[in-house]
Order: sequence, then C-alpha cells, then structure tokens
Amino acid sequence: MENQQRGVFKVYLVCVLGMVVGSFISPLIKLIIQTGVDAAVITFYRLLFVSVLVLPVLFSKWENREKVKAMTKTSWLQVIGYSMCKTFALIAWAEALNQGTSAFICNTLGNCTTIFVVVMAWVFLHEKTSARALVGVAICLAGVFIIGADELGGGVGGSALGIALIMTSAVLNAGNQVFARAVRKELDLLPLLGVDYCLGTIITGVYGLLTGADFRLNLKAVFYMAILSWFCTLFCHTAPIWAMKYINVVTASVINLAGPFITAIVAFFLLGEVPKPMTYVGAAVMIAGLIYYVIVDQKEAQKAMEAKAAALAEGDQPQ
Repeated sequence: MENQQRGVFKVYLVCVLGMVVGSFISPLIKLIIQTGVDAAVITFYRLLFVSVLVLPVLFSKWENREKVKAMTKTSWLQVIGYSMCKTFALIAWAEALNQGTSAFICNTLGNCTTIFVVVMAWVFLHEKTSARALVGVAICLAGVFIIGADELGGGVGGSALGIALIMTSAVLNAGNQVFARAVRKELDLLPLLGVDYCLGTIITGVYGLLTGADFRLNLKAVFYMAILSWFCTLFCHTAPIWAMKYINVVTASVINLAGPFITAIVAFFLLGEVPKPMTYVGAAVMIAGLIYYVIVDQKEAQKAMEAKAAALAEGDQPQ
C-alpha cells in the first residue's frame, strides 16, 4: 500500500512539473509574436520541431514501428480526433495571444478546460467525480474567475474575439484530453506522440498555406521556438498523457489550474505584465481548491483500493 501511495505521489509530481513548464508557453508565444511571426506558423513550427525530435526515436525501434502498424481503425480514428483537437486548440490559443489577449488571461481562462473535461469524461468515458472532489474543482474555478473577472473588468487583456478564441481552445483541449484517455488504453505513449505530432504538423502546415501565412523565421524567433518546442511543449504535453494511465482525466486536468499563478510570475519577468492585487486573491483561492481536490481524490482512491483488496480477500476465504 505504501509503495502504491509513493507511486501516486510521483505521478502527481510529474503533472505538477508539467504544469510549471507549461506556464512558460504563453509568454514565449507572445515573445515570438513580437518578432512578427504569424500565430498559425508558430503552431506549425512548435509541432515540427517536436516531430524532428520524436519521430527518429519512434521509428528507430522495431517494436514502436510494429505498434503503429498494428493500430486498429478505431485507434487511428481516436488518434486523429486527439490530434485534430490538440492542433486547433494550439492554433486558437496562439490566435488569441495574437489578438492582444494577455498571456496571463489566456492561461487563466484556458483553465475552463476543467469544466468541459468533467462533462466530457462523464458523458463519453462514464468517469464519475465525487461531490466532495467537485467542491475542490468549484473552489479552483472560483479563483480562476476572480482573476479573469478582475483583469477583464480593468480593461486589460484584448478583444472579445481573443476571449472567444481562448474558450474555444478550452473546449478543444477538453476533447483532446478525453481522446487521450481513450487512446492510452490501447497505445503506448511514444507511438501516440509520434503519430500525433506528425499529423499535427501536416494539419497546421496546410492551415498556414491556406491562410497565406509567412513561414520565415529570424534567429531570435528560432531560439524562442526551440525552447517553446523542445522543452515546454514536449514536456507539458507528455506529462499529463503519461499520467492518464495512472490517474483519471479530471485529476490530470485540475492540477493545471495552478498554472496561471506561475504564468503571472513568468509574464512579469519576460513581458513586464504586472498582476493586480486581486490576482493574488484568486491565485490563493485556486491553490486552496487544488490542494483540497488532490487530498480528497487520493483518499477516495485509497478507500477504493482497500475495498477492492478486502473484497478479493473475502472471496479467497474457504467456503
């Protein structure tokens, strides 16, 4: 039992590290946009850079090639759905930043993904979240909306179109996470990432060509893009997908609710964005909800394991 608890703690730790690394993404995209790069082109190069790193590792091993070849029609449809959701979520996110929406607001309102994840996980995966755990989700979201409402009420953060794009990205990200949960039951992480990034690169490349985007990058943009792709994107996307094999999709999503607090710090140093006092109030509420959710979720998971072990032990008793 102690080893199981230790294993769960490691999974949570990886998710938290993924969230922290992911908090650098919006500020970095803002910096790249400031060099004159189109939002769709940023998304294209993000996926291309990661593909260049992941695909050779994937196809260098015979077992990985065989796993891709052995994918069923259902698996392919799930991976395509996963890739489409993630790709257009990334495009919508970058377009929102391009509209002038601040990095902090993007990361804050993007956490509405959790609401849609809870709904989609219930509808499509039949995953239930207890009422006590949902209290933690509600507290987290209250903190998110305190921050978001304060920023928007102060006239900071760009156009209504930018906000709409972020909400669209949140819905697509929820679909992405639900597809990931389904796909991970049949496909290992590396083959999934390899196929996903390859498909995503093709989709964004076609999208960029259709919109007449300029694909040229200057040296500063290439430098930022390398950090964004090889460090932030790869780890941020890999951590929750890996974790979904061990924890439910809602838990993996809720951990990301702490992201705006880290983004506020990163955006201050990289972009000069200064959070207002209510930002700290919202962040405190959000972190409190996150801690409550994780504690409740762990306790309920432990009770479920103990009940299952007790049932098995009772079944083994001689009749």
